[in-house]
Amino acid sequence: MSLWCYKENSKDDDDSPEQERSEIPEPAPLLAGGIRYEAISWGKARWLGQNGGHIAAINVASDAELWLLQVYEIAYDDELEEDTAGSRHAPT
Repeated sequence: MSLWCYKENSKDDDDSPEQERSEIPEPAPLLAGGIRYEAISWGKARWLGQNGGHIAAINVASDAELWLLQVYEIAYDDELEEDTAGSRHAPT
């Protein structure tokens, strides 16, 4: 996933903001009672229909996935192009 943030442009007294793209850090898995709970960032690679919005529970001893839950749905805009990370942006 990516996040857009803004920083001030320091060139030639230009006060217009400059867009800079920064990465959102991957959330760390949570371990509890022999189960690892983790976010599934690349769901499209698993045929889930969207990147993000899913969590999985994995048995630590066997590394078997116990369940997968979709927490939220992403509404993609077909008018926007998809980049390699799965984000949508206006065509250039």
